[in-house]
Amino acid sequence: MTISSFKYAGHPRYVWRMAVTAGIVVTVFSLVSASCGTGTPKKVINKPGGSTVGASVVIRAVNDTLRQSNADIYQTISFGGSASSTYPTSTIQGSIDFSVPAANLSAGNSASSSASGSMIYTLSDDYSSIPSVLSSSFPGKSWAVLSDSSASNHSAFVGSIPYNPVLVLEAMKGISGNFLSSASSAVGLPATKYSGGLNFADVSKVLGGSQGTAFVDLAAYLGVSHIPVSVWVDRSTGLIDEIQLTVTFPSHEISKTNPPVYIGLQFRNYGSAGSVILPSSGQVIKYSQMLPAIQAYQKAHPTSTTSTTSPPASTSTASGGGSSGSSGASPIP
Repeated sequence: MTISSFKYAGHPRYVWRMAVTAGIVVTVFSLVSASCGTGTPKKVINKPGGSTVGASVVIRAVNDTLRQSNADIYQTISFGGSASSTYPTSTIQGSIDFSVPAANLSAGNSASSSASGSMIYTLSDDYSSIPSVLSSSFPGKSWAVLSDSSASNHSAFVGSIPYNPVLVLEAMKGISGNFLSSASSAVGLPATKYSGGLNFADVSKVLGGSQGTAFVDLAAYLGVSHIPVSVWVDRSTGLIDEIQLTVTFPSHEISKTNPPVYIGLQFRNYGSAGSVILPSSGQVIKYSQMLPAIQAYQKAHPTSTTSTTSPPASTSTASGGGSSGSSGASPIP
């Protein structure tokens, strides 16, 4: 999708979800016009029955995961609250470095590259590579940063939390209540699935500080106290294979139909992904500097043709609002 045809590019939260590949802007909120992918999805087998367990079982897997050095990561985003092939789906990939902590996600196949089309997330900053069509406006700069430390950017940062793998994992430390446990398989891997809720107030208490405040503000922004979450834990390693969130954003933010947004995070190849290097200060401009340039480009190119990049085929089907199936992108081993 070209930068000028992105309907919500003037809004902070959606500018931040743009990734650029060869000068074409690919955004998860352009999925309405994007291809749904090809191929036959692999169904996830959930055995009937199950038992109820406390959140501590999941928290233990979260902490064990965070003690690892790094992992490959795949993020799947879909309208409709499901990763089934019924819905337009976009998958981006990269790596997460638990020691920083930081995650680098790319819209292209060079997931570990910090070239254009990448996003880097930390606990307090979101970096986006500057679109190539705007590079001449910012010579010598490669990244724009949205920082939670800036009061003027706080609301935009809060809106991006569900897409931030580092913060999502951090939030899982604060889950509470009971989870339904059932045998399952995450993209063919033997796993135990835990389904429950992510309560923002409880997360805020556990995290504290600015992170805790951000989750309180996220609850106010979404207008809910919690969101559904499912976690797949590998039965052999005890590490997280996948996390699924289903988020319903305010209707005016995406479209009048207010579709739920499915967000899946898959973790593979623990210890083999390498490190994530944060941009140096000399490479970075503030997010507030990039927004006017995007708006000016839109104004100058009001009739540009929309083009899209087809996402990888979904490799699973899901039902029940995205809570019973596991997502999967074709590159995932």
